[in-house]
Amino acid sequence: MVDRLEQVARLDPTTGLTRRLGVIERIAAQLPGPGPALALFQVRRLRALNSALGHSVVDGLLGTLGRRLEGSQHVAWAGVLGPGMFFVELATSLREVPEEQTEILVRELRKPIELDRWLRVPDVVASLVLPGPGHLDADQILRDLDTGTAAASEDERVVLVDERRRSTGLRRSRVESDLASAISGGDLRFRYQPIVRMVDARPVAVEALARWRHPALGPIGPDEFVAVAEGSELIHALGDRALADSLAALASWNRNGCGVDLVHVNVSAVQLTQPGLVDRIAELLTTRSVPAGCLEIEVTESAVLDTSGMWRHTLRALRALGVRIAIDDFGAGFSSLLSLRDVQADTVKLDRSMIEGIATSDGARSLVQATIDLAHQFGMHVVAEGVETAEDHRILTELGCDFGQGWLWHRDLEADEIAELWQQR
Repeated sequence: MVDRLEQVARLDPTTGLTRRLGVIERIAAQLPGPGPALALFQVRRLRALNSALGHSVVDGLLGTLGRRLEGSQHVAWAGVLGPGMFFVELATSLREVPEEQTEILVRELRKPIELDRWLRVPDVVASLVLPGPGHLDADQILRDLDTGTAAASEDERVVLVDERRRSTGLRRSRVESDLASAISGGDLRFRYQPIVRMVDARPVAVEALARWRHPALGPIGPDEFVAVAEGSELIHALGDRALADSLAALASWNRNGCGVDLVHVNVSAVQLTQPGLVDRIAELLTTRSVPAGCLEIEVTESAVLDTSGMWRHTLRALRALGVRIAIDDFGAGFSSLLSLRDVQADTVKLDRSMIEGIATSDGARSLVQATIDLAHQFGMHVVAEGVETAEDHRILTELGCDFGQGWLWHRDLEADEIAELWQQR
């Protein structure tokens, strides 16, 4: 009876796989290396999936993924480290190298699943460790695996953790541990870049941009710390801070008679699936006495193209509130012009990569022209991001682009500099 209870306690009820303690024992038994390649597969955004689909459906999805791993010829042994986190010891008898095996397994896990309906697994990434003499305990291997999944992305779904990655992981841990205090304190600040009207370069709106100077590491770019925030719960605190600071600045500008009519604030795809986001935005607008139409939420193209559609309810609710919606970084990824129709946004922001070459390439110019024309047909305005030359400005104006943003006109400015600019305007 005791043995039976112990066995049940060691097995994950959702997947039937061995839990964390058994995984650690399995790793420890093979150290010090070298040993078989070890991989960690992570299903991201589980909280959002639970909110959208329900816990029973997600449990069924995870159970199916566990069975896929157990039944694969590429897997010698599988366990779970936590919800949506599958540990795998790769088979050594196959001809594929570990990186290829891990890529194959990621593709298998991302295939649609039929439960009571067909479900697409939205986001699975993996990390890979090749145990060697330097790996002295299971904790070190698990830390390396965590480092790899944290660094994985849609462009790099499988991350092999080597010395360079390990060093990057240590920096990431430092950034994550200090980011919370930066958000709540004064190290992280917001500056504002003007958006101008193309025909006369008159500033008409601003975009809030987060800036962080770490006391020891120096300036840390938003690409780095936003990615860290999205990989943890900190993205919600960062997003709340961006909204609160931006609306406070807008209220202050308008009290002083500056007449700034619109502030753009970036919202992460993770935030879009967070319960209560719309209510918090409504409360901030009321507290600051800011009309909803003075706030434009920017969502990335990748969030818009998420076919699971978990963002749709939030965006509809924001539009019903009167908040404006912009598709940010359009053209940076796998663009679909039909997504312009599906999201029903107010604004499309063309990524810098999309407008590069319009002065020399007929193809680039035709693509930008088609995007602008289609956006206008759907009743949307178009903003070109990253404009740096007068020639690009001239061509974009000829193509009918409505607004522009870039160093040709203004870098990001402090809030008081925005006030001065609007007063000069």
